[in-house]
Amino acid sequence: MRNPVVSYDLHLHSYWSHDAFIAPEAYLRQASELGMRCIALTEHYSMDSFEELSGAAKQFPSIRIVPAAELTVSTSLETLYQTNRSRVDLLCYGFAATHTPGMKRVFDRYRQWLCESREAFFAGMRALGFDYTEEHRLELLRSYRPEHVVDRQGNNVLTQYDRELAYFIDRGFAVSEKEAREVYKRAGEAAAAPSFPPAEKVAAAVKGEGGLVAIAHPFRYFRDDRAKMDAMRRECLLDGIECAHPTVPREITPLYRDYCAEYGLFPVAGSDCHLTNDRGEPVSPHGFREGEARGEFGRHGGAEEWLDEFLERLDGR
Repeated sequence: MRNPVVSYDLHLHSYWSHDAFIAPEAYLRQASELGMRCIALTEHYSMDSFEELSGAAKQFPSIRIVPAAELTVSTSLETLYQTNRSRVDLLCYGFAATHTPGMKRVFDRYRQWLCESREAFFAGMRALGFDYTEEHRLELLRSYRPEHVVDRQGNNVLTQYDRELAYFIDRGFAVSEKEAREVYKRAGEAAAAPSFPPAEKVAAAVKGEGGLVAIAHPFRYFRDDRAKMDAMRRECLLDGIECAHPTVPREITPLYRDYCAEYGLFPVAGSDCHLTNDRGEPVSPHGFREGEARGEFGRHGGAEEWLDEFLERLDGR
């Protein structure tokens, strides 16, 4: 069943995120056509898209832009996520025009993390006997990322997984996608990547700048486990929960909404769009049940009234 369009989408990625391919302006144009009034681009590890988004937003004055980012953190908690059992993604909203020293240090730490992760992966590839260097990675990035994005971010970014697998096949590192996946996995195991910054430090820096912190796609981390919800709320200093998202089952959304009401948290919702469909519309690569079109831009399943609740909290800081 297709969800109705609501007037906001607070979890979106553009081509400034390593795994997304949508221009910031495309979201604004689509939002205008749909009659939406608020969006947030939550790029991974940075706010690199905000300047471009703000410039394009001058053509769409009726749409509010919330400065935001999706920041991955490490926790002391065992989550239900399959790939990294202590990793959690936080949606951080309401950054200041000029970052505080603490927030600058956090963004610097993410840039360092990206650099260290890249070096670890190169080391893993060398350990397996493959010639994969900074120059090769930059060649790959330039093959699919906009030139102005590459000029700004350079090599200090992750690659899109499927593109890197295809590149491995082109370079002769593997003869099939299955084999390329195995190369990728073995390279990661051969040289350990660094840990993400700790949740408490990141959340404290965001709040120190006057921002708000919500947990993204929470079903990945605590499902309906009340004890895990409580522990995550405390350690990540949560102000809100993404109660509606393509990976949150419909029947769980009311549970999260009630939890927000009980603890004074705000509910948010987002489609987590990264891609476009064959009609050129932003869609999400994530999903919960096959056949449910729940990851379309503005059709995330969140309630209309949540936006005013969120903006009231944001503007009342």
